[in-house]
Amino acid sequence: MCIERCMTMRTDIIIDDEIMWDAMENSGIRTKKGVVEQAMREFIARHARKDLALCPSGLCFCPSL
Repeated sequence: MCIERCMTMRTDIIIDDEIMWDAMENSGIRTKKGVVEQAMREFIARHARKDLALCPSGLCFCPSL
């Protein structure tokens, strides 16, 4: 299945209320949508850094870019 990047996607998820309120309080983000979007951005960034850590010189060629 191909999904365009500019497309918005409505998704219903069940999230523990306590975790959500803790995340909102600690981040200062006012909406649940904002907290989920920020969490996804941080997840992606963390995994991108993990990929860089696999390259000893830090100057690896990435053919997909």
